[in-house]
Amino acid sequence: MTFTELQNQTLLFLGVSSVTNSGVTEVEVQACINRVMPMIASEIEDLLTFCEYTTVAGTQQYAIPQHYLTVKMVRLETATGNWEQLTPQTVRQFEDVSYGHTTEQSTPEYYKIERWATSVENDPQLPGDLWLFPVPDAIYKLQMYYYQRPTELTTSGQIPELPIHWHMTIPYRAAEILAIKKKDYELARMMRQLGDIEVEKAKSAAGRPSRDSAQCVQDSGYIVEE
Repeated sequence: MTFTELQNQTLLFLGVSSVTNSGVTEVEVQACINRVMPMIASEIEDLLTFCEYTTVAGTQQYAIPQHYLTVKMVRLETATGNWEQLTPQTVRQFEDVSYGHTTEQSTPEYYKIERWATSVENDPQLPGDLWLFPVPDAIYKLQMYYYQRPTELTTSGQIPELPIHWHMTIPYRAAEILAIKKKDYELARMMRQLGDIEVEKAKSAAGRPSRDSAQCVQDSGYIVEE
Protein backbone atom coordinates (compact mmCIF):
# COMPACT_ATOMS: atom_id res chain seq x y z
CA MET A 1 0.00 0.00 0.00
CA THR A 2 1.20 3.50 -0.82
CA PHE A 3 1.18 6.40 1.63
CA THR A 4 -1.93 7.80 -0.07
CA GLU A 5 -3.69 4.43 0.11
CA LEU A 6 -2.85 4.13 3.80
CA GLN A 7 -4.32 7.58 4.46
CA ASN A 8 -7.50 6.77 2.55
CA GLN A 9 -7.92 3.45 4.32
CA THR A 10 -7.43 5.08 7.70
CA LEU A 11 -10.16 7.60 6.92
CA LEU A 12 -12.49 4.82 5.76
CA PHE A 13 -11.97 3.04 9.07
CA LEU A 14 -12.99 6.30 10.76
CA GLY A 15 -16.18 6.24 8.70
CA VAL A 16 -15.32 9.12 6.37
CA SER A 17 -14.01 9.41 2.83
CA SER A 18 -12.01 12.61 3.30
CA VAL A 19 -10.69 14.84 6.08
CA THR A 20 -13.49 17.36 5.43
CA ASN A 21 -15.69 17.45 8.55
CA SER A 22 -13.91 14.35 9.84
CA GLY A 23 -12.60 15.95 13.01
CA VAL A 24 -8.99 15.25 12.00
CA THR A 25 -6.61 16.95 9.62
CA GLU A 26 -4.57 15.46 6.79
CA VAL A 27 -1.40 16.28 8.74
CA GLU A 28 -2.74 14.38 11.77
CA VAL A 29 -3.57 11.32 9.67
CA GLN A 30 -0.11 11.33 8.09
CA ALA A 31 1.60 11.82 11.44
CA CYS A 32 -0.40 9.00 13.00
CA ILE A 33 0.55 6.59 10.22
CA ASN A 34 4.21 7.42 10.73
CA ARG A 35 3.80 7.09 14.49
CA VAL A 36 2.36 3.58 14.43
CA MET A 37 4.80 2.17 11.88
CA PRO A 38 7.68 1.87 14.39
CA MET A 39 5.30 0.29 16.93
CA ILE A 40 4.43 -2.37 14.38
CA ALA A 41 8.01 -2.71 13.11
CA SER A 42 9.26 -3.57 16.60
CA GLU A 43 7.19 -6.76 16.41
CA ILE A 44 8.42 -8.01 13.04
CA GLU A 45 11.22 -10.54 13.13
CA ASP A 46 12.00 -9.87 9.46
CA LEU A 47 13.22 -6.43 10.51
CA LEU A 48 15.62 -7.85 13.08
CA THR A 49 19.29 -7.29 12.28
CA PHE A 50 22.54 -6.96 14.21
CA CYS A 51 25.73 -4.97 14.43
CA GLU A 52 29.09 -5.83 15.96
CA TYR A 53 31.31 -3.85 18.29
CA THR A 54 34.90 -4.31 19.36
CA THR A 55 35.32 -2.70 22.75
CA VAL A 56 38.24 -0.55 23.79
CA ALA A 57 39.64 -0.84 27.30
CA GLY A 58 38.41 2.09 29.36
CA THR A 59 35.67 3.09 26.87
CA GLN A 60 32.12 2.70 28.20
CA GLN A 61 29.84 4.00 25.43
CA TYR A 62 29.45 3.10 21.75
CA ALA A 63 27.23 4.71 19.09
CA ILE A 64 24.13 2.83 17.97
CA PRO A 65 23.15 2.68 14.25
CA GLN A 66 21.12 5.56 12.83
CA HIS A 67 18.25 3.25 11.79
CA TYR A 68 18.06 1.61 15.25
CA LEU A 69 14.52 1.23 16.60
CA THR A 70 14.69 -0.99 19.67
CA VAL A 71 17.09 -3.57 21.04
CA LYS A 72 16.33 -7.25 21.38
CA MET A 73 19.59 -8.57 22.78
CA VAL A 74 23.23 -7.66 23.42
CA ARG A 75 25.72 -10.48 23.83
CA LEU A 76 29.46 -10.76 24.49
CA GLU A 77 31.93 -13.35 23.26
CA THR A 78 33.79 -14.93 26.17
CA ALA A 79 37.42 -16.07 26.24
CA THR A 80 36.20 -19.63 25.55
CA GLY A 81 34.36 -18.56 22.39
CA ASN A 82 30.89 -18.81 23.93
CA TRP A 83 28.33 -16.01 23.79
CA GLU A 84 26.76 -14.63 26.94
CA GLN A 85 23.84 -12.21 27.00
CA LEU A 86 24.30 -8.96 28.87
CA THR A 87 21.54 -7.84 31.25
CA PRO A 88 19.46 -4.91 29.95
CA GLN A 89 18.94 -1.97 32.28
CA THR A 90 16.83 1.15 32.25
CA VAL A 91 18.67 4.43 32.74
CA ARG A 92 17.71 4.42 36.44
CA GLN A 93 18.67 0.76 36.91
CA PHE A 94 22.00 1.40 35.22
CA GLU A 95 22.69 4.27 37.60
CA ASP A 96 21.82 2.08 40.57
CA VAL A 97 23.96 -0.89 39.51
CA SER A 98 26.97 1.32 38.77
CA TYR A 99 26.56 3.67 41.75
CA GLY A 100 29.87 4.18 43.49
CA HIS A 101 31.67 2.06 40.89
CA THR A 102 31.23 4.11 37.71
CA THR A 103 34.86 3.71 36.66
CA GLU A 104 35.19 0.03 37.58
CA GLN A 105 36.77 -1.95 34.76
CA SER A 106 36.05 -5.62 34.15
CA THR A 107 34.07 -7.84 31.78
CA PRO A 108 30.78 -6.02 30.95
CA GLU A 109 27.64 -7.59 32.42
CA TYR A 110 25.01 -4.86 31.96
CA TYR A 111 23.98 -2.44 29.24
CA LYS A 112 21.61 0.44 28.61
CA ILE A 113 20.58 2.37 25.50
CA GLU A 114 20.55 6.12 26.04
CA ARG A 115 19.34 8.57 23.41
CA TRP A 116 21.07 11.83 22.59
CA ALA A 117 17.98 13.72 23.63
CA THR A 118 18.09 17.44 24.29
CA SER A 119 14.69 19.10 24.22
CA VAL A 120 12.69 15.86 24.25
CA GLU A 121 13.78 13.06 26.54
CA ASN A 122 14.64 9.85 24.69
CA ASP A 123 13.34 11.19 21.38
CA PRO A 124 13.02 7.98 19.27
CA GLN A 125 14.15 9.88 16.17
CA LEU A 126 17.53 10.71 17.70
CA PRO A 127 20.54 8.40 17.69
CA GLY A 128 22.20 7.42 20.93
CA ASP A 129 24.73 5.23 22.65
CA LEU A 130 25.12 1.72 23.99
CA TRP A 131 26.55 1.97 27.51
CA LEU A 132 28.33 -0.92 29.22
CA PHE A 133 29.03 -1.73 32.87
CA PRO A 134 31.50 -2.59 34.18
CA VAL A 135 33.61 -0.47 31.84
CA PRO A 136 35.47 -2.89 29.50
CA ASP A 137 38.94 -3.70 30.76
CA ALA A 138 40.10 -5.23 27.48
CA ILE A 139 39.06 -5.94 23.90
CA TYR A 140 35.74 -7.79 23.70
CA LYS A 141 33.52 -8.68 20.76
CA LEU A 142 29.89 -7.63 21.18
CA GLN A 143 26.82 -8.20 19.03
CA MET A 144 23.67 -6.12 19.35
CA TYR A 145 20.49 -7.51 17.80
CA TYR A 146 17.95 -4.79 17.12
CA TYR A 147 14.87 -3.91 15.11
CA GLN A 148 15.28 -1.40 12.28
CA ARG A 149 13.27 1.80 12.19
CA PRO A 150 11.25 2.11 8.95
CA THR A 151 11.78 5.27 6.94
CA GLU A 152 9.13 7.93 7.54
CA LEU A 153 6.58 8.26 4.74
CA THR A 154 6.49 11.71 3.13
CA THR A 155 5.39 11.29 -0.51
CA SER A 156 2.10 9.95 -1.89
CA GLY A 157 3.54 6.95 -3.74
CA GLN A 158 5.96 5.90 -0.99
CA ILE A 159 5.54 2.33 0.33
CA PRO A 160 6.20 1.31 3.96
CA GLU A 161 9.40 -0.60 4.66
CA LEU A 162 7.38 -3.41 6.24
CA PRO A 163 6.57 -6.84 4.80
CA ILE A 164 3.48 -6.46 2.62
CA HIS A 165 1.33 -8.71 4.82
CA TRP A 166 1.77 -6.19 7.66
CA HIS A 167 0.60 -3.16 5.65
CA MET A 168 -3.07 -3.39 6.62
CA THR A 169 -2.19 -3.29 10.32
CA ILE A 170 -1.04 0.31 9.83
CA PRO A 171 -4.43 1.97 9.10
CA TYR A 172 -6.11 -0.07 11.84
CA ARG A 173 -3.61 1.12 14.46
CA ALA A 174 -3.65 4.67 13.09
CA ALA A 175 -7.46 4.75 13.13
CA GLU A 176 -7.46 3.48 16.71
CA ILE A 177 -5.28 6.36 17.88
CA LEU A 178 -7.25 8.94 15.88
CA ALA A 179 -10.51 7.59 17.32
CA ILE A 180 -9.08 8.03 20.81
CA LYS A 181 -8.13 11.59 19.93
CA LYS A 182 -11.73 12.20 18.86
CA LYS A 183 -12.88 10.56 22.14
CA ASP A 184 -14.78 7.93 20.16
CA TYR A 185 -13.78 5.09 22.47
CA GLU A 186 -16.25 2.60 21.03
CA LEU A 187 -14.70 3.02 17.59
CA ALA A 188 -11.23 2.83 19.13
CA ARG A 189 -12.07 -0.52 20.75
CA MET A 190 -13.45 -1.81 17.45
CA MET A 191 -10.28 -0.71 15.61
CA ARG A 192 -8.16 -2.43 18.25
CA GLN A 193 -10.10 -5.68 17.90
CA LEU A 194 -10.00 -5.62 14.10
CA GLY A 195 -6.36 -4.62 14.22
CA ASP A 196 -5.63 -7.60 16.46
CA ILE A 197 -7.23 -9.89 13.88
CA GLU A 198 -5.08 -8.32 11.16
CA VAL A 199 -1.98 -8.81 13.31
CA GLU A 200 -2.82 -12.51 13.66
CA LYS A 201 -3.15 -12.76 9.88
CA ALA A 202 0.24 -11.09 9.43
CA LYS A 203 1.83 -13.36 12.00
CA SER A 204 0.39 -16.41 10.26
CA ALA A 205 1.63 -15.21 6.90
CA ALA A 206 5.09 -14.70 8.39
CA GLY A 207 5.00 -18.09 10.10
CA ARG A 208 6.23 -16.59 13.38
CA PRO A 209 4.65 -15.44 16.63
CA SER A 210 5.15 -11.90 17.91
CA ARG A 211 3.97 -9.80 20.84
CA ASP A 212 0.49 -8.35 20.67
CA SER A 213 1.06 -5.04 18.91
CA ALA A 214 -2.12 -3.59 20.42
CA GLN A 215 -0.01 -3.19 23.54
CA CYS A 216 2.32 -0.97 21.51
CA VAL A 217 -0.51 1.49 20.95
CA GLN A 218 -1.14 1.66 24.68
CA ASP A 219 2.61 1.96 25.31
CA SER A 220 2.56 5.07 23.10
CA GLY A 221 0.74 6.95 25.83
CA TYR A 222 -2.77 6.60 24.47
CA ILE A 223 -5.25 4.78 26.70
CA VAL A 224 -8.53 3.38 25.48
CA GLU A 225 -11.19 3.88 28.13
CA GLU A 226 -13.07 0.73 28.99
